[in-house]
Amino acid sequence: MAQLQLPLYPAGYTLINALVGFQKRDGRIYYFQGSLPLYSHSEDDYEDFRFITSEMIVSGGVKQAEIVRAFGVSSKSVKRNVKRLREEGLRGLLRATQGGTAHVLTPRVTRKAQVLLDQGLTAAEVGRRLVISGDTIRKALKSGRLNRPEPTVTEPSVTLVSSPGQTKSERMVADRQTGLGLGCTRQAERQAASLGQLNGAPPVFVPNVDVQSAGVMTALPALLANGLLKSSDQHFTIPKGFYSLVSTLITLAFTALLRIKSLEGMRYIDAAELGKTVGLDRIPEVKTLRQTVKHLGSHGRVAEWSRSKACDWLSDAPELAGALYLDGHVRVYHGQQTKLPKRFVSRDRLCLRGVTDYWVNDGLGQPFFAVSKTIDPGLLAVLEDDIVPRLLTDIPNQPTAESLAANPHQLRFGIVFDRQGYSPKFFKKMWAEHRIACYTYSKNVTETLPESDFSEHAVVFANGEVETMMLAERGIYHQQTKCWFREIRKLTESGHQTTILTTDYEHETARVAGHMFARWAQENFFAYMMEHYGIDRLIDYELQETDGLVPVVNPAWRDLDNRIRSINGRLARRRAEFGVLILSAPIGDDSVADFIRQKVTLKEHVESLEKEIGELKEKKKKTDRHITFDQLPEKDKFKTLKTQGKQFIDTIKMIAYRAETAMANIIKQEIATHTKIGSSRQDEARAIIRQVLETDADIEPDEKQGLLKIRLHNMTNPRNNRYIQNLCAVLNESQTLFPGTNLVLQYDLGSNQIPAG
Repeated sequence: MAQLQLPLYPAGYTLINALVGFQKRDGRIYYFQGSLPLYSHSEDDYEDFRFITSEMIVSGGVKQAEIVRAFGVSSKSVKRNVKRLREEGLRGLLRATQGGTAHVLTPRVTRKAQVLLDQGLTAAEVGRRLVISGDTIRKALKSGRLNRPEPTVTEPSVTLVSSPGQTKSERMVADRQTGLGLGCTRQAERQAASLGQLNGAPPVFVPNVDVQSAGVMTALPALLANGLLKSSDQHFTIPKGFYSLVSTLITLAFTALLRIKSLEGMRYIDAAELGKTVGLDRIPEVKTLRQTVKHLGSHGRVAEWSRSKACDWLSDAPELAGALYLDGHVRVYHGQQTKLPKRFVSRDRLCLRGVTDYWVNDGLGQPFFAVSKTIDPGLLAVLEDDIVPRLLTDIPNQPTAESLAANPHQLRFGIVFDRQGYSPKFFKKMWAEHRIACYTYSKNVTETLPESDFSEHAVVFANGEVETMMLAERGIYHQQTKCWFREIRKLTESGHQTTILTTDYEHETARVAGHMFARWAQENFFAYMMEHYGIDRLIDYELQETDGLVPVVNPAWRDLDNRIRSINGRLARRRAEFGVLILSAPIGDDSVADFIRQKVTLKEHVESLEKEIGELKEKKKKTDRHITFDQLPEKDKFKTLKTQGKQFIDTIKMIAYRAETAMANIIKQEIATHTKIGSSRQDEARAIIRQVLETDADIEPDEKQGLLKIRLHNMTNPRNNRYIQNLCAVLNESQTLFPGTNLVLQYDLGSNQIPAG
């Protein structure tokens, strides 16, 4: 059976304009901005259609002509509805469509109310949807005009009762009775593996009830859609044994999603229970898994595998590859095996030893790849030497040379970073050589623009959010580079002006501002990955020799620079004392001698310090600022941490994060459908996904129908149950095969039951 990919966008998605579209599904129309839902209504609900389309026109999201073209409606009716909404508001529009009876339960309103109640909405929520009092709905329920649906979520599952499986208590007894170790129930295969006669045990599923954390299996379609197993056999080989490459990759992805941040953390989970989720009797021991990761890092092509994932992600979302975000993240090293160079850690406000990882993300905060630097040459050097050459090759759908020549303002793509990368010279070079636009915050801005220069703009972010900003724009001519730049300023409510410098000459002001001010998504990514995925954790403690030709800062030059800075501080204090002394010169003759003595002493100190600084500066000029690593004194040399194992695990964590994001977006769509709140529910959606991943579930294979049924236990409340039911429906549409089997994953939400008998 062919493996289908988890859809990134809803099927049947129709664009209204470049930002807004709609989809017809199950008798309803769903409206989206980007990939995020805005509204929904029944296909035959013309009143809601009038209000939603008019509201989008009034808010500036679409134009009247675009609604006419997309839905084939009359332009006169669209204009009339927009006018009524602007002049009279929602109630005026409802009076026009319902004849002024929206506040009572007419037969038509009663039918709509019953549909909403059947969807599980409360009386208050139905009242808000229909713009009537919630008490009216409650009275109708009491009188029998409306009926609440019978609860179906917690009804007994007939399939489970008819197909009993082992309970957790029964599995514990069976696991302890094995002769090869706790949980090793597949003894014949393990004995064959110990003799080198087994090349990976195939996944085998048996009916099991209440499997701990089996909800993590809901992430498998998204993990496969993000390339967890794609081309893995082309880049890695694994020695013969019980655990195959496929089961190892799935196990590592599942443990990452379960917030097990290091390999050592797997000592404290139930290996036998988690093994049931991958079709094995138990997952590997920490020692075995560490050896496997070491083998894959040393003998596999980790860099090529990781790069293939990044290329696939860039190709899957070309609209997000137009503006990429770059920032450095310091992984602090607390070990004693080597003395790594120190660098400033902004979150700790200290200079600490560590490794700097430069991450490249999209506008939603999703990662593409990272470049690690033990010896950090700086953001601009990493950009020019490591990242830009890779992006020029890997980013899809770049404009042709003919197109660039025809349009002098057209760009290939943009790179967004913070003030650390501020360099007009670098900006000019990137544009002149590659037509790459750079965006950053400007430095040393002293001039303030008058408030009259600012105007209101609707700024649309990559996640579909729209924010109104006061923006101003002007051209800046940089004398040193002889180049014009665009300067865009944002005026805050406090009166502060935030300045953006860019070489994006193609896009409008609001779009440039949206690119720059979306940097918070990457900052949120770092915070989330540190808290939930442990991206700062070491994978192994092995060291490797440092490249002898890599340039490093000369310790002698650094020592001279530090001494000059220190003496400059002392000189500034002496000059200040000298100035105070001159201003307080005595008028009488009694203290003149003492004044002259102090003045001469201070002047001698100042001249001595100035002479010492001059000598040090001359010496500094003759000292090379950078030397190769081989030229370092032996006491300053160090070894670097091995990177292959870390890059391998980080790539799996990136896949896991992207899979979690895809699932959270599905939940977020459902939340927005019920609450009419969009991306502000991202944190809530992720919290619900974490709950799903950690919940227990029943596993029931059905060989006759070719299904692997995963029955999740109930969530904490009925609302979350509705969200998970919708998630299960979307996952079931993907028709995902569990790797190594002919069983299609089928998800359902049921109650926690122990089979009869």
